[in-house]
Amino acid sequence: MHRRLCGHQGLVAASLVAVKQKMPDAPVAVKGLRRLTCNQLPFLFLLATLAGGAVVGDVLGRFGFSLFGWYAAWLYLRFYQPSRDGGGGGARGDGSDAFAFATFFPAPARQFVQPLAVRQTATAPRTRAPYVRASIVRPVFASGLLFFRARAVNLTF
Repeated sequence: MHRRLCGHQGLVAASLVAVKQKMPDAPVAVKGLRRLTCNQLPFLFLLATLAGGAVVGDVLGRFGFSLFGWYAAWLYLRFYQPSRDGGGGGARGDGSDAFAFATFFPAPARQFVQPLAVRQTATAPRTRAPYVRASIVRPVFASGLLFFRARAVNLTF
């Protein structure tokens, strides 16, 4: 009941996914590592949080938040991010091959991840605009009693 959980690792993982999308081949200067690019940062961060969680004994608290932040950021940027081209055609997401799910893993592991990624992409939503079903509640006074009348509304954005 009094366990402390923090979500900072998820925010860092999501930020690294966004950096990978915007500048994938930019070099990262880390002392001791010669060739490190932004493409490799999200996976290395996930490995570091998994190792840190295993050492401390809190895998869910560290790796769980990182994995969720990484996956949620990739899912949003890949399928839901509005296009900035201004065409208004309803195109969403980054469908480039450089931002595919399998590119987050090292080259030797991609052959094992690729079949999962193809299945995942086939079931993912494409151009459907997300909507929220909301209820508007209005207070109504009748014969000294307070009633609430609700009306359902679909909000598309």
